[in-house]
Amino acid sequence: MAAKAEAPAFETFAANPTSAPAATPRAAEEPKAASQRKGWTAIDDSFVVPFPLEKVWAFMGDLPSVTACLPGAELVEHGGDSVKGKIAIKFGPMSANFAGAARLERDDAAHHAVMRGAGQDNISRLRANGDVTYALSSEASGAQTRVAVTLE
Repeated sequence: MAAKAEAPAFETFAANPTSAPAATPRAAEEPKAASQRKGWTAIDDSFVVPFPLEKVWAFMGDLPSVTACLPGAELVEHGGDSVKGKIAIKFGPMSANFAGAARLERDDAAHHAVMRGAGQDNISRLRANGDVTYALSSEASGAQTRVAVTLE
């Protein structure tokens, strides 16, 4: 694959995220959650990475590499666009350790994707499901990419 030949910069970032130039955060302008489901909380944000859109799009489709960039995440099993894993999260005073599964739905033409997942906390047995939606757009004459993310 052509994307593999260009992977070293992303592998360096995935191995040590603090080695990459700082991302530039900005409140997300897109994508707003299409469904804005009643009773669900949505968190929107965005950041800029110093790589062209096509490189970032290829990286975001490599689920083991993306998982390596997420503190508290562990990939247990993956195949194509589906994964099983664990994630330890802390949101304010609450913390949980979920095990579950997710499926990635990608729109290559629009550079837009949704990761739909569900899991269960190991201690409280609480079940939860949610989506992580992201959209990529080119910035700085194609030298940088903005990643707009919605967690729902």
